[in-house]
Amino acid sequence: MKEFTEIAKVDEVKYKFIDIDFEDSSTKNPAKNSSNWNAIEWVNSEQIVEVLFDKGTLLRAIADIKNEKVLAVYEGNSSYPFPKNAIIYNVDGSIHKVLTPPILIGSLASKYDKPIEGSCFGGLYPSWYTNSKGEKVVGIAIKFPPQYRNIYGDFFEVREINLESGEFGEVLQDGAV
Repeated sequence: MKEFTEIAKVDEVKYKFIDIDFEDSSTKNPAKNSSNWNAIEWVNSEQIVEVLFDKGTLLRAIADIKNEKVLAVYEGNSSYPFPKNAIIYNVDGSIHKVLTPPILIGSLASKYDKPIEGSCFGGLYPSWYTNSKGEKVVGIAIKFPPQYRNIYGDFFEVREINLESGEFGEVLQDGAV
């Protein structure tokens, strides 16, 4: 097995890739290209926890404020295909929950006559947001189904996600990408 090389650290989660030979001399820093990533890791009680995945299929991962759970959103991953492409990991790296996109409830979704079920997670990275109570929360983007695409792009809404229960909360943002 080849050694891993750390390429970034965001919210206590490290993004890593396997050292490989890069033939393309036009690539200035191949480590910054997410298509090379194939592992994330974090520290649990002074032990390093590592989660491997199909190369180039992680959109982003984020740890909760207490570093007890890690949310990962994948795109094009054979183990976690759409629509169930968001995984909450326990601090030890075991899977806590595989998320299913909820019914969309934001201002864009409310313009339609029937309920719209999210097609998958993505569009924007999971990130920190401030909810209506002023609390710092993790938000996850949920894409509208493709039939709702328009000239502005793909519609999405970002919802608060409780990483312990896996329940979705209020809409934090909506728009198109």
